[in-house]
Amino acid sequence: MGTSVTDAINTFKNNVQFENKNTQRLYFRGLDAFAEYLEDQDLKTIETTQLEKNIVVQFGGWMKDERGYAVPTRRLYISVLRAALRFWRAN
Repeated sequence: MGTSVTDAINTFKNNVQFENKNTQRLYFRGLDAFAEYLEDQDLKTIETTQLEKNIVVQFGGWMKDERGYAVPTRRLYISVLRAALRFWRAN
């Protein structure tokens, strides 16, 4: 049994060190937005190993179509998700 994405988000938040509080705040908000996406898609209990390969594209589409996030925000949150995915794979 793997780790739920919700637990993985909390692990990321508790273990990644940020030099800048604003960067930390933006990363945390990006991860919270991803958690909102998962909840909207009824994937709240999904495990990290069950995330589809195109999850970044799906998340980006949701931010655009469902939430109306601006392009810079979408780009930032996609970068945050990619960083989290790398962290989860490495750990």
